Amino acid sequence: MANRVLWAAIVVGILFQVFFSASYESPPSQNAEELEAEQRLAQPAPRTIYFKLPIAQTTYHWVFQERAAFLAGTLTLDIVRDDQRERITVFENGNITEGWEEISCTSAESPTEIYFGFVSDQRFAIANTDRVEMVLTVPEDIEGVGPHCEGILRAGEYRASDRVTIYSTHEDTAFLRKEDWKPQWDVAVTAETGWMNDR
Repeated sequence: MANRVLWAAIVVGILFQVFFSASYESPPSQNAEELEAEQRLAQPAPRTIYFKLPIAQTTYHWVFQERAAFLAGTLTLDIVRDDQRERITVFENGNITEGWEEISCTSAESPTEIYFGFVSDQRFAIANTDRVEMVLTVPEDIEGVGPHCEGILRAGEYRASDRVTIYSTHEDTAFLRKEDWKPQWDVAVTAETGWMNDR
């Protein structure tokens, strides 16, 4: 009987130790492959750049209805790394810079319209530890439309900054995610209807 009690106490003690250690086990360390990927993406490498403008009134899509007026301004990106800065001109003087193009979007159905996003086929040295500063100059008020509203981007100078996002599954492209731009730019809403309201 005493032996049974002793063995029962030993078993209970072992089970308690197993439960206790499992409950407070430290999280698994990052595996070597993930660490290598992080270190690789943190190094500047030739990559294309994909971004959309930080229009606050839309999550995904916006179309400016006056292409020529929009391109009459300027749009630049500065890649900032420590005390280094590289300036990239996306468009100026009515033309999109060679090596850049408007993101294709079926919502921009007219040649007089322009989508609010751009992608490069030229590659730039960029890492996911970099920061990007954007400056857009708008020489005149420009009307636009999104899925759920219409509005006007007023003439002026607009600035925003964003952190670079590079995914391990798409290492050749640096994404400037729209939701990460700060600040977001407001348009003056003129109608609470957009192209989704016609569907």
